[in-house]
Amino acid sequence: MNEAVLQRLSRAPGRRLLRVLWNRQMAWGIALTLLFIPAYWLASSDLVAPFGHGYASLHILLELPAIAVSLMVFLLAWSLMYQENRLRRIVLGAGFLCIALVDLAHTMSYSGMPFFLAESAVDRPTFLWLAGRLVAVLVLFGVVFLPRRVIAVRKSYAIFLLSFVLSALIWYVAFFAIGKIPALFVPGEGLTPLKIGAEYLLTIAFAMASILLFRQGRAEKNDNLLWLGAASWVHALSEMFFTFYADVTDLHNVLGHLYKVVSYGLVYRGLFYSGVRLPYRILEMERSRLDTLLSTIPDPVWLKNEAGVYLACNAAFGRLVQRTEEQIIGRRDEDLFGESLGIFYRRRDRMALEQGRPVRNEEIIPQPGGGVRQYETTKTPMYLSDGELIGVLGIAHDITEIREAEKELRLAAKTFEANIGLFITDASQRILRVNPAFTQITGYTADELIGKTPRIFQSGRQNRSFYSAMWKEINEAGVWQGEIYNRRKNGEVYPEWLMISQVKGAAGEVTHYVASCSDLSENKAAAETIERLSLYDPLTELPNRKLMMDRLRQLIASVEERRRQGALLLLDLDDFKVINESYGHTVGDSLLVEAGKRLKSVLHGGDTVSHPGGDEFIVILDNLDRGDVGARQAESTALRLQEALSLPFVLEDASSERQFQYYCSTSIGVVLFTDSALSPDELLKRCDTALYSAKSAGRGHVRFFDMQMQATVVNRSSILEDLHRAVREGHLFVQYQPQVNESGRVIGAEALVRWRHPVSGVIPPGRFIPIAEESGLIVAIGQFVFETACRQLALWKNDERFSHLTLAVNVSAQQVKVPHLTRWVKRLLNETGALPEKLKLELTESMLFSDTDEVIERMNELKAIGLKFSLDDFGTGYSSLSYLRRLPLDQVKIDQSFVADLLHIQANQAIARTIIQLGENLGLTVLAEGVETEEQRDFLVGHGCRAFQGYLFSPPLDLEEFEAYVGRSSE
Repeated sequence: MNEAVLQRLSRAPGRRLLRVLWNRQMAWGIALTLLFIPAYWLASSDLVAPFGHGYASLHILLELPAIAVSLMVFLLAWSLMYQENRLRRIVLGAGFLCIALVDLAHTMSYSGMPFFLAESAVDRPTFLWLAGRLVAVLVLFGVVFLPRRVIAVRKSYAIFLLSFVLSALIWYVAFFAIGKIPALFVPGEGLTPLKIGAEYLLTIAFAMASILLFRQGRAEKNDNLLWLGAASWVHALSEMFFTFYADVTDLHNVLGHLYKVVSYGLVYRGLFYSGVRLPYRILEMERSRLDTLLSTIPDPVWLKNEAGVYLACNAAFGRLVQRTEEQIIGRRDEDLFGESLGIFYRRRDRMALEQGRPVRNEEIIPQPGGGVRQYETTKTPMYLSDGELIGVLGIAHDITEIREAEKELRLAAKTFEANIGLFITDASQRILRVNPAFTQITGYTADELIGKTPRIFQSGRQNRSFYSAMWKEINEAGVWQGEIYNRRKNGEVYPEWLMISQVKGAAGEVTHYVASCSDLSENKAAAETIERLSLYDPLTELPNRKLMMDRLRQLIASVEERRRQGALLLLDLDDFKVINESYGHTVGDSLLVEAGKRLKSVLHGGDTVSHPGGDEFIVILDNLDRGDVGARQAESTALRLQEALSLPFVLEDASSERQFQYYCSTSIGVVLFTDSALSPDELLKRCDTALYSAKSAGRGHVRFFDMQMQATVVNRSSILEDLHRAVREGHLFVQYQPQVNESGRVIGAEALVRWRHPVSGVIPPGRFIPIAEESGLIVAIGQFVFETACRQLALWKNDERFSHLTLAVNVSAQQVKVPHLTRWVKRLLNETGALPEKLKLELTESMLFSDTDEVIERMNELKAIGLKFSLDDFGTGYSSLSYLRRLPLDQVKIDQSFVADLLHIQANQAIARTIIQLGENLGLTVLAEGVETEEQRDFLVGHGCRAFQGYLFSPPLDLEEFEAYVGRSSE
């Protein structure tokens, strides 16, 4: 029997069970011993006669139960071999197999039985009887002395095979060598001394085995040994009967056989109890204990088979799904939790089965009352001892509160590691813990702060009454927050936002204080920066427009009361756009910064210089005398400002990493005011008007505002408004000024835009072209002229009178920089059918001063289409052979300013000759414009010029007049 089982059975109520078993086994022995005496008396008396010839049948009836019981012992041991293969049990089963075979031979060879293997011999049954008893006693002694251990199945096979071999040997001796055995029974005389002595020895041996088995069974608390002890004792009594008979058919022989059957039955009883009944009893006890254990486990527990069908569960699982165990057993997860969750749980079950080990998961299980809870489930595959799969055992532990607590802890930890400073004190305000942000704010390490009080941070800026009020609010409201100045470890005083909260225990007592603080130093600095940015220009650090307007309003309000005069100066850096476009905005910004410093150095303390943006500066003079004296003071200041800005600026070209000097002129508009009659905006408008007048007069001028300037500005605004309407409503038209060769034949024309105003009539180009260029309207006007020229060339190309003509169109710098210009020109040529080689674009030198590379790239794109280029006003501006060589030019024009005084100024003659010679050397045609006299033409012809344009030949003409002029020139 399993030792652990015996130990459990030895405990209450198992101890009572063991006493019952002990008494029952002893009772069998005592009862059969007491029965032995009357049975012996009865057999020895003459009351029962020998059975005679009918004994053979009776003998068979007595032996067959014994053989059957022996075989049952063998079969039981064989079947239990695959559950708990114990050596003692195997020896017992193998021994009784041998006994069954020997008793079978004994029965078949008994007197009166038919022939079996050999002729009948008197001693054969007796020999086989003794052999069987000898095997029995040896087996019982083997059970006593063999160790209690489990053996391998293959060794069991070997023991059973040995049993067969022993049986065969006994059979061989009994049937084929019986004559070599001394006589055991003499007919008519009875048992021989050898037989009787053997029976006595067997009796003693069985008795000794019985004593040993009882003793060992009691010591080991093994009821199987106790049953074997009782069987051995009864077997001893059986052997005693066989020492008394004189006739094999008498009652002693019958009683001996009966006692033997009982003995075998006791052996089977013990083996059956330990191998069959006791395991079931143990199983029942284990099931009961398991049910009790499962019912007391608060966590849901269940068992499912491989198909996912529930086999068992505990009460906690029933409460979870709100069903009884009977309603759960036989169902699947889909029946209890729905299709989707059922599939999910089955997938987790398969993971455990595939891995063959416990698998732990976290799963969401819906609650009957609504909502879900989080469970940690452990699913374990269950197998029988032979490896057969039972199913999956699952147990679920509700971890919803644990996960919520963990989340709170993570949140608390995250909060404590936040960027705001945190520290915790006890009720006595001793610091217990600080976070890294707090140490970073204060400069102290955690070790330096633990155990200290927050008084270590006091800056001295808050007095005692401040702290008294703070702690009063903490004690009354449980929390205080506000701005406070504290001191860092390095002595620096800094502002911070501090919040202190009480933490109370279950009894309401204060246990801790939690404080959070934010360093406001950066916030205050940022606020100051924001305020400064809102009032000062970030580049020059001068007052911006907002602050300037505020100071101007203050000055306007006070100037009359102080009987002083104020002045507003608007400064514009001439050609500042050039420095930006040529060297980049970084260089331009450097120039503005230096200009601001110079302007500031010129002014007095009460004056203001501001930078509202771009290349403009505004200066406010607030303490001028009244009248002409104040005007002269303002003019003097303006001139000094111009002088300061006229000095060379040392700038650095980032692309070449070299320094260069830049000279800058400044245009200034000035407006004076002595009262608050004009608003700041009106003063700025007037100042802007004065600046416009200064720039119109040429660069580097100072102009004071007067009403005539106002009239000019109004007129300009009116022209711009009407010009927009002219472009929109088609008031623009094109005239053509002929271009002729030296013989006077027309070779082309320059297309010139004109404006026919519905009220004022034709407006000269000089009045509206500059305004169009300033406003950006020149792009739309240029496109109109270009499109008109293309359509006219398309009309002329099939007319032999005009097909040889070229048309020149002026192109502004703004037009050249229009995105997708080349694509637009291609589309227009395709739409009109004009020949690109008959179209000539005239560019001025000033266009090449900025963005030279971009202009040249655009010219090359248009040149590739077939258009030609003429350089207008050559020699009047940025003339340079280096860029002239790079330009895809076809023609250069001698500017009319050189032609006008050609006969009177030798320098103009030299320039004209140089341009003509330069054109010849570069393979370019040369055209002189502004030719008005025969003498001018003759001079130019004499020096190689072959193309002319000017009033000597014709003024600009309408289309019909131009075509007529072409006809006349061809005659």
